Amino acid sequence: MTSLLSLYKQRFNLQNATFTRIDYQDSIVAIAYKVTQPNGEELILKICTRTSHYRCEVFFNNYFADRLPAPHIRNTVAPEEGLQGAILMDCLPGTLLKSPDLPEFNDLKEFRWWTLDELLSSPEHFAPSKISYYLQQLLAKGTPIAPIDVGI
Repeated sequence: MTSLLSLYKQRFNLQNATFTRIDYQDSIVAIAYKVTQPNGEELILKICTRTSHYRCEVFFNNYFADRLPAPHIRNTVAPEEGLQGAILMDCLPGTLLKSPDLPEFNDLKEFRWWTLDELLSSPEHFAPSKISYYLQQLLAKGTPIAPIDVGI
C-alpha cells in the first residue's frame, strides 16, 4: 500500500501532505486516509479496492452533492489494470453514524449492493420492508410517473 500511496501523492500533487490512515470498524468500500496539507487544510483520500465501489462512491457523492452535506470530490484517479481507483474529497467535520443518540443506526449489520435475487431469497429485514417488491415493479414497469409511498 505504501507504493500505491506514493503514486496517489504524486497524482494528486500532495507530496508535502501528511497522510493518516483512518481505521474504523465499518469501513466497507475503501481504505481511507485523512490528508493534512502544509497549510492545515484537511482532505480525505479513499482508495477503493473494487472498481464497482469506486464507481458507486463517485456516483453517489456527485449525486448527493447538491442535496445533502456530502463531501465535494476534488479529484479522482480512475481504476485501471493493476491500479485501484482513488477519490480525493473534502473532509467534512463530524462522526460516524454510530452513537447512543442515533440507535437506529446501531442495528445496521451490513451495507452493500444486493441483487434482486438476493433480496427475494434473504431472510434479512430491509427498509423499506417491501424493497424487493418495489424493485421488481421498477424493473418490470420502469420509473413511476408519480412518487410512491414506500412506507418509511
